[in-house]
Amino acid sequence: MILFGSGMYGHAFCRDLLRHESHRIKHVIAVVDRKHEKHHEDLREHGAKLEAIDVANIPSNPQDLERIVKHYDVDACVLLASEVLQPPMLVRILEPLRRANVKNLVLISKAGLDENHGRKVMQEFHQLEQQVKQHWRDNNCILRVGVNTIDLAVFGPQVHERKEWRLNLGNGKFAPIIMQDVTRVCSYLFKDGKEMNREFRGQTLTLTGKDLFDGHRLADETKRALGIDCRYVDVDRNEVTKYLTTQVNLGKWEAECVTEKFDLVREGKLAMTTKDVQRVTEREPMSFEHGLRDEKDAFRGGRLPLYGQMA
Repeated sequence: MILFGSGMYGHAFCRDLLRHESHRIKHVIAVVDRKHEKHHEDLREHGAKLEAIDVANIPSNPQDLERIVKHYDVDACVLLASEVLQPPMLVRILEPLRRANVKNLVLISKAGLDENHGRKVMQEFHQLEQQVKQHWRDNNCILRVGVNTIDLAVFGPQVHERKEWRLNLGNGKFAPIIMQDVTRVCSYLFKDGKEMNREFRGQTLTLTGKDLFDGHRLADETKRALGIDCRYVDVDRNEVTKYLTTQVNLGKWEAECVTEKFDLVREGKLAMTTKDVQRVTEREPMSFEHGLRDEKDAFRGGRLPLYGQMA
């Protein structure tokens, strides 16, 4: 499997895919942007093969990407967006992937949980989803992921220092999903690491955790899981964006991905749970407490689970 996902979600996804013994995918080639190769070096320690290319040049010079796909005889590709690989750019690399005869494609989409939100980033993902379905027809699967532990772990330093979750959630609720569950679903889509399970071909799956949280329950769970006595403070989205871009050094596009999701929570549009994780893996999603403990270093003054300046 080739994993095309430079950036914080690509790094976290590959890390979690490879470090858990339950995954079915034996070989993972992580394609990252050459400018940020050093930030992904640790993926080799988990068993990934790392290939760095000039992502911005792919549409005009796709030979590097086609060479990698053919060299490794890739059967399946997973696409994740990032500051460098925003949805419009991902649309432009679909044709080179198709020419290289990639048979199966999985898109990790941040399009929210339905198609009626009308926000900028969400709309970009809806358009990308349609292009994936057009190019791969039945040999695709869209995994829509709402608020997840990586979205929340970037606030770990703030929770550690201020003992506060300062988010623009209002009184809205959401069902946070752990990145391990996202990677587990992806691996279970394939019977032997190559052929996509027919049951899920051409489907759009919506991945959530099993329990609904509001900001106050988020603080309570943080105390239970990590022993941090903190509280939830509702703030303006501009404060959240400023924190993400200046304190965590996310790019503007990735920061907007996070704040848009929180806007949807605030509006009550992510207050739902689904059974799709259980449908694919035949087990319930992991508890959010487990997810917090998995990213505990970010909440205890240590290194973020990924890295700053994720572009």
